[in-house]
Amino acid sequence: MVRDNDHSWYGFINERYEECIPCIYQRIEPFEGDVTIVELADKYALMNKHGEIVGHLKYSEIGDFSDDGYARATANDKYCLINRKGEEIRLLFTGIYEGHEYVDLGLPSGTLWATCNIGADKPEDYGNYYAWGETKPQSNNSYPWSSYKYANGAYDKLTKCCNKSDYGNNGFTDNQTGLADRR
Repeated sequence: MVRDNDHSWYGFINERYEECIPCIYQRIEPFEGDVTIVELADKYALMNKHGEIVGHLKYSEIGDFSDDGYARATANDKYCLINRKGEEIRLLFTGIYEGHEYVDLGLPSGTLWATCNIGADKPEDYGNYYAWGETKPQSNNSYPWSSYKYANGAYDKLTKCCNKSDYGNNGFTDNQTGLADRR
């Protein structure tokens, strides 16, 4: 990767120092396999090693590729998954629920995923920490059995959210696996 210092544009040169991708891009990421992410005119796209735009130059952001070959991309405040060919695999619908952004991944359960953790202001923030079955955050981010609200001090003395009698207090089970019944 090279930078044109006169204009702060980026491109690529080959081993013989010949320009193979012109310095016209505002930003270029290192190649991951056969594609890279480029920015031109404040829009992002994928580009192959021949300098060809793969897909469309329309995204306001493109994330890193996951191990299974997909990256999250955003265009017009809508999220989607794209593959390394620049093809949109699935549109991820977004909305706002009780003041928080969510993404609808199209799951059969209808579960909506928050774009950041509870208690976080940005997707990269950790947010609050919760113990299993509890709806209030832990203040010290520590989870000893002695402080667990539904466990009489030990892992095998659960009083709620237990589906195995070996772990329930005196064999207790309630087969509760979610928080819906406890609001």
